[in-house]
Amino acid sequence: MHRPCHVPTSSSIATEHAGRILLVDRSDDLRYFIRICLESVGCSSETVDHARTGVEAVRLLNRSHRLAIVGAVAAGHEPLMASIRSGRKQHGLHVLKLYAWGTPPPWCDVALQHPFTASDMEEALDVLLAPE
Repeated sequence: MHRPCHVPTSSSIATEHAGRILLVDRSDDLRYFIRICLESVGCSSETVDHARTGVEAVRLLNRSHRLAIVGAVAAGHEPLMASIRSGRKQHGLHVLKLYAWGTPPPWCDVALQHPFTASDMEEALDVLLAPE
């Protein structure tokens, strides 16, 4: 059964538009698609940092990031996951995980299962970017 958007109802998910967004995926095409979705919900592309690998993402990730969108990581998956878990605990980083099979990891706030549409992505972003 296809369940494109999993949004836990037990937690409060919110982030401010003023924060930066970290977008991590090895696919240039998917990063472009997500950037278009971000712009459609009012996010400036200037607030989005892009990375193909976990190592690049770890170097970019900092306290100004309020949202991490994580898809398939080319290399350095474990260091990135450790940094994300730390960021969630220390400064409220929210995570949107893009995945193909299995169940979404427990460290994400929202998960989208491939294949998903632009409206699925926009729905997830609306939840994550909603004011508190």
